[in-house]
Amino acid sequence: MPTFVGRERETARLEARLRAAVAGAGSVVLVGGEPGVGKTRLATQTAGVARDLGMVVASGRATDDEGSPPYRPVSQVLRALTLPDPLGGGAVADGRADVAAQERFRRYEAVSGALRAAAAPTGLFVLLDDLHWADAGTLRLLVHVARDVPGRLVVVATYRTTEHATDAVFGASLAALAVEPVVERIVLTGLSEEEVGRQLDAVTGFAVPAGVAQAVHRRTHGNPFFVGELGLLLTGSPPAAGEPGLVPTGSPPAAGEPGLVPTGSPPAAGEPGLVPTGSPSAVGGCGCRTVCATRCGPGWPG
Repeated sequence: MPTFVGRERETARLEARLRAAVAGAGSVVLVGGEPGVGKTRLATQTAGVARDLGMVVASGRATDDEGSPPYRPVSQVLRALTLPDPLGGGAVADGRADVAAQERFRRYEAVSGALRAAAAPTGLFVLLDDLHWADAGTLRLLVHVARDVPGRLVVVATYRTTEHATDAVFGASLAALAVEPVVERIVLTGLSEEEVGRQLDAVTGFAVPAGVAQAVHRRTHGNPFFVGELGLLLTGSPPAAGEPGLVPTGSPPAAGEPGLVPTGSPPAAGEPGLVPTGSPSAVGGCGCRTVCATRCGPGWPG
């Protein structure tokens, strides 16, 4: 697992939510940020703290795979808790809109009740990963739970901030969640230059010169995924074949800029510099501040 660096303030906020839940005050925390910024890593780190506090931990993940069933992440959570899934059973027999709405409400209440019961003994931590790919039903259910969140329950949902501007349903769900007093929003940005240096030291196994850390920070904007990829290059271990990563561009660094090599010296004249693959024109509108090797898709880190 990649080295966890920084995020002290965000970790403290999440730990405070966990301790409040153990004491009986549940909450929902939305963790947003661009692809690769470390949303899932922060959430899984928090899950470890929840276990240490004696809480039960369960997770589910949304996907944009074609044919993914409705409520997939919630069903995964219920299955992990060995609870019955009231969201199954197909469509409502009566086709009237009011009957369908009543049945949907009944099922949402059943899920809330199941989570309440599971959280009651020692607390429950639920991770819903990649919420930006969730179906409309899952998003409505999360809003429903947030409006009457069970005590001793913490739901952490991760999402890409590059997605909601183009998805009306997702954007409306975020807006509905934002007005609930039990909902907290954390938006992750890039690591600081000092934190980038610490991550590079951990990845490479040696003390990376300050000039190199500065150059990596400038090129990656502190995005932990790209920092880690460059760290692998410094150790001489490039990404696996087919993995989006960092390759020579054929252009040396700008004059006076330290090359991305362990010595901190600039490359020899004409030596390719190491920068993220791709170009802004190839990003395809994903909105990342760092340039992506491919359009941000299901294989891209969260």
